[in-house]
Amino acid sequence: MSGFIIILIILVLIAINKKSTSRKYNGVKVYPDNSSTNTKNYYFNGDSQTNLENLDRIQEKNEQIMRDNYSVKAVDAMHKAKEAIKAKQFDAAWRLFHNAKTYFLKHANQMEMSIESSLGLQGMVHEEMANMLRLEGRHKDALTHIIYWIATDNRTLKKHDQKLLSYLKRAKLEHISLSEAIDFIGEVRNCYDFRIIQNKVNEWESKGEKFNESTYR
Repeated sequence: MSGFIIILIILVLIAINKKSTSRKYNGVKVYPDNSSTNTKNYYFNGDSQTNLENLDRIQEKNEQIMRDNYSVKAVDAMHKAKEAIKAKQFDAAWRLFHNAKTYFLKHANQMEMSIESSLGLQGMVHEEMANMLRLEGRHKDALTHIIYWIATDNRTLKKHDQKLLSYLKRAKLEHISLSEAIDFIGEVRNCYDFRIIQNKVNEWESKGEKFNESTYR
């Protein structure tokens, strides 16, 4: 059997394993690190020795990925955080959410993901953080996190607008229209600086206070 056929069989088996062992969190597929590989830095040619060396490098990287297991650790931290919320252990949940963010970031770096994909993983955590802050009655902070989630989510979901409107109302920012909020999110799409969103929400809050003062004069 030629070296090329052997290589082809190995890559097909890797692809099948990756498809069969993927996990999901809230409908978003997250590949476990022990079933993923990255071959983009390795070139396969007719030289059997070079091909075998490249396969050794891929295998070595996959073994490191299996040892680290960052994506599985991230998903587990998310589930534990949600259990802590049910028990009203909010401080513990907050720490677990930040652990999940760290693991997702390590996973993204290890898999050489794009910035957009990395932010999308981070954003999933912020959606859950927003829900916890809502339960604590910290509605302005919750709104900030829900905006970050939408801004880093490359999907177009109906629930984006629904949640955004609900969180605006809870934060008592009814003077900010849904379209204005959506326009802002468009400006900060794939934003990596959380403070930009915090500043905008504070600006909206100040705008509301001035509006109320002028109303009751």
